[in-house]
Amino acid sequence: MARTLAILTITLTGITSMYAGSLGINPSDYLNPDGSVSIGLMPTVDGITTTLFNAGKLQNQATVLNGGTTPLPQTSTSCAANCQGGQTATTPAPGTETIFKPASAPEFSLLGDSVDTNSVQDWISTSSGTTSPSTITIPVGIFGVADVSTMLNTVGGLTTGGTVCTTGNGLNAGTGCTNTAAYAYITLNFSTTAAGATLQSETFALINGMTQANILDGAGGTASSVNNYTVSYLGQNYVVDAGLVWGPNTVTGSANGNESFLLDAQEFPVFEQFQSLYLTSVSITDTGSANPGSSNHEVLSAVSITPTPEPSTLLLLGAGLAVIGVSRFRAKSVKA
Repeated sequence: MARTLAILTITLTGITSMYAGSLGINPSDYLNPDGSVSIGLMPTVDGITTTLFNAGKLQNQATVLNGGTTPLPQTSTSCAANCQGGQTATTPAPGTETIFKPASAPEFSLLGDSVDTNSVQDWISTSSGTTSPSTITIPVGIFGVADVSTMLNTVGGLTTGGTVCTTGNGLNAGTGCTNTAAYAYITLNFSTTAAGATLQSETFALINGMTQANILDGAGGTASSVNNYTVSYLGQNYVVDAGLVWGPNTVTGSANGNESFLLDAQEFPVFEQFQSLYLTSVSITDTGSANPGSSNHEVLSAVSITPTPEPSTLLLLGAGLAVIGVSRFRAKSVKA
């Protein structure tokens, strides 16, 4: 019995260690049932730094809905669909967070509170073009990340359409490309230590109408579809996935009445060369203007990452499983 208990302890220690390092440095980070980690976005709590990015809630937010209302992914204990409590046996703490799991998309933590049971915490850019860009940097500190998923829309930007440029990860116009209005960028920053200075980074274009749609379908441009695109890095091809994951839901009240409310998700790959490093932070830069009808301002609702365990924890887990295997083999030999 003692030997069996010791074996189980080794194995469970390996499993626990594998996930213990996966919760980053944000107090609101959450280990999702699918093994991904939702990165906390609570203002004043999670160490987020911003310039011209304001925290708020999508419900009744003047910048987006102008006082209107619309059904949102539920973020309370009353959650009945598209939420963690409705899909797994694990229920989040009352009034804190609910895992939003749309079909064919990552799991996201959508932050609300116990008073407003139909709200989503978000960050909205207020940039004024290239002369006064907005930035938000979200600390992560997790090793071996395979991809980073965001829930990002624009308030109402220009639709580019056409061929997405893979040169410079969609950042450059290039020959025969038409995505010249990429006003926002997401940058993944890597280091050799969890909280170290940025060592290397990779950046992708956020292209309105291609990788993200307007949050309201009537806000200054076509917002009906988004598309995947492929980028190349050191001879390897990587796909940026994008698509609608919530809505369309009708807005009621205010000047935005009867418009459709949409939420998009994007999945950005971590290049092979960076998967053995720590993802120290995720940054979003917005250089869109605030001109009526052409605002490309970013609306960030969630960030989720898919980590792989550190080699040492894999070895510990493997050791425990190996000991169990040997023990079972010896037990069978004794019986024989």
